[in-house]
Amino acid sequence: MATFKPVIHKNILRQDGTTNIKIRVGHHRKVRYLPTEYYILPEEFDAAAGKVKAKYMTDQEAEVINLRLTGQIGQYARKLEYLGGKIRHGHKQPYEDPEG
Repeated sequence: MATFKPVIHKNILRQDGTTNIKIRVGHHRKVRYLPTEYYILPEEFDAAAGKVKAKYMTDQEAEVINLRLTGQIGQYARKLEYLGGKIRHGHKQPYEDPEG
């Protein structure tokens, strides 16, 4: 079963000091990082919880980002589950997004 968690790499910063929030995907002891559209300052991220915290942004802005990240993780999990079923059952059809 795959695991998903938002993470940042504090040592990879843009010139403005922000870093990309990535979705860490772990499966069968392999880890991959999927980039998101969100860039934040490293001190705005709670690594233990995998959540954006409001330091230089409003609580509402941080909550919106956290909800969108949760939604993105849900989409990745559904797609992986869908693909896993197709692979286990030997289907050779191209991937079709179950959400349309």
